[in-house]
Amino acid sequence: MPIELCKPPPAPRNTFRRSGDSLAFETRWRSARKGGELIPTQRAFLAANSGAFVRNMLLLEVPGLGDKTMRVRMAGRLYRESQPSEVVGSNYLDSLPSEYHQGAIKSAQLMAATPCGLWQIMPVHNAKRFARLTEITAFPILGEDDVPLIACYLHQWEAMLPSSLQVKKGILVETAIEFRFVDVGAGEPFWPTNTP
Repeated sequence: MPIELCKPPPAPRNTFRRSGDSLAFETRWRSARKGGELIPTQRAFLAANSGAFVRNMLLLEVPGLGDKTMRVRMAGRLYRESQPSEVVGSNYLDSLPSEYHQGAIKSAQLMAATPCGLWQIMPVHNAKRFARLTEITAFPILGEDDVPLIACYLHQWEAMLPSSLQVKKGILVETAIEFRFVDVGAGEPFWPTNTP
């Protein structure tokens, strides 16, 4: 069930429930906010997260207007080991089919602007012709250089499924089969935005 711009996201199927790790990641994100701020700083956020969370974390730059990249600022072991080369500084969108790039960019921009979190389940395919359902929990943070970032926590289910996609190297991420924004005090954005 693809998510398309200019159409509301698919209604939650309630097939999946958020994992304990996803809920704990949100709790840690909320605890890093200081003095009533809606978005924690990168420093406070990383200080609130132990090694277990950092191993499965990904920090992505929120693209500015007209920018077509989502640079990887930091990548935990789970994501690094799925890639054939160094990922810090690379474009996260390279792991998505091109038809999903605009939706990923808009989601990141909405999370930073509203602010809000995002929870989704998506198949992640690898070059060994297997796919794993991956839960992604993401929240905005403010980078040390004032660049807005998205902190993503990746949780993979153990079951591996046969993949129908041809992946030459690394991984290929399919569109979400469950998708929900998470209200963090400023409401949830309307999906999608009407801006180009």
